[in-house]
Amino acid sequence: MLNKIIGCLLLCHLYSGGLASGPRVVISSDFPPLDVIPGSLGRGAPEKRSDPDDVQSMVRFLLYANEFEIAGLIAASATLANIANKGNLLDIIDVYDQVADNLRRHDPAYPTADALRAVTREGLSGTYGRPWENILGEGKDSEASAHLIGLLENPDPRPLWFCFWGGTQELAQALWRLRQKYVDSPAMAGILAKVRVYMIARQDGSAQWLIDHFPGMHIMLSEESFKAFFFNAGGSDRNIGDIAWTDRHVRFGHGPLGTVYPKSGWDHTAEGVIEGDSPSFLHLVSSFLGLNDPEKPEYGGWGGRFEQAGPGSKLWTDAPEGAGAVNRWQHARQNDFAARMDRCVHAPGDANRNPVAVLQGDHSGDILYLRAQAGSDLVLDATGSFDPDSGVIEFSWLYYKEAGSYPGELQITSVRGLKTSLRIPADAAGTDIHIVLEVQDSGEPVLSGYRRAVITVGD
Repeated sequence: MLNKIIGCLLLCHLYSGGLASGPRVVISSDFPPLDVIPGSLGRGAPEKRSDPDDVQSMVRFLLYANEFEIAGLIAASATLANIANKGNLLDIIDVYDQVADNLRRHDPAYPTADALRAVTREGLSGTYGRPWENILGEGKDSEASAHLIGLLENPDPRPLWFCFWGGTQELAQALWRLRQKYVDSPAMAGILAKVRVYMIARQDGSAQWLIDHFPGMHIMLSEESFKAFFFNAGGSDRNIGDIAWTDRHVRFGHGPLGTVYPKSGWDHTAEGVIEGDSPSFLHLVSSFLGLNDPEKPEYGGWGGRFEQAGPGSKLWTDAPEGAGAVNRWQHARQNDFAARMDRCVHAPGDANRNPVAVLQGDHSGDILYLRAQAGSDLVLDATGSFDPDSGVIEFSWLYYKEAGSYPGELQITSVRGLKTSLRIPADAAGTDIHIVLEVQDSGEPVLSGYRRAVITVGD
């Protein structure tokens, strides 16, 4: 009975959609018009010729809007005309408005379109590909940088996640302005302490300026792992992101948001999922599902895995496995996207929900930290895991070698059982070992939930 009560409480936590409890995020996008023309075609008005990938990523992001406290939607310089136009973002918010009522049937925490419009701001035009000397300083403010200053000066101590799909000028300009005001005071240190940046490549000179001038600020820089989202770039199964999959699960039969999902990215000949920017927020999404801790980029999740640029550095760069760190979760995150698209048109009882993983009787959803002795046996138990839709669930145990510090191999006795055991290697003393429990339901599409055990090995 106690397990059922705890399970119900956890389910309420996962599906109540308490918006204020989600992480605060700012999305900055070089967002093109919805009728964007892939730039590789080389024709059409410059303000419409761009990379459609941001539209693809924004469709996915809006389906997870219930999980976040969205503090800002920033229109950065976009298209071959290098213009920042918030009207493009407002257009897709209008499309979201057409499905928002049905999304709120699934979770009342989905924000209204008006709430999204209220935090949409326009950045500075002409910044793409420009050196920082030309885009930062006096006369380079915008309504977007002013909005970010307000967020950063707000006394709310919670982390503020910046997901950069385009250039970083607006944050850099806000911090340039704040540094003029606070210099090196404790107030400035407090501002920097709550900034979390996930940057997709370096799209203008302000990216390196941020890295150089704020070495104590948490920055994740993806220059390789984001490419895993190009369906034709590899991975375990290209078919799960090709145009046939995309048409079936996204573009047709799923309402207006699916209709505006572009067929391709920059290269119009490669049709399918080309969402190079989505890892920036999926790093947070997979943490909701129990897979990772967003404050520990070295653990890895749907947004990739990262390593410190140097001892004690706050700059995190792609781990050696690069795109492989994202590809390993390819099926789970694409199925999750498909299930979220179903929410646009299906009633709550007809759209699948994620199962909940329980590990060692712990229902918190957090990473579980365990201790074990070298040479000992450790039993891991998923009893209590459940599917909110009352379906059958299956279990799988993964040794996540790259995330831990033990360099050797590890044997798991039952990779598919409700319980499993592992022998801690005799030479593992002083290391940590990561074991991921994935539970999958029997719904359509098949959805996943996770728990991770980080095992510190003693002598």
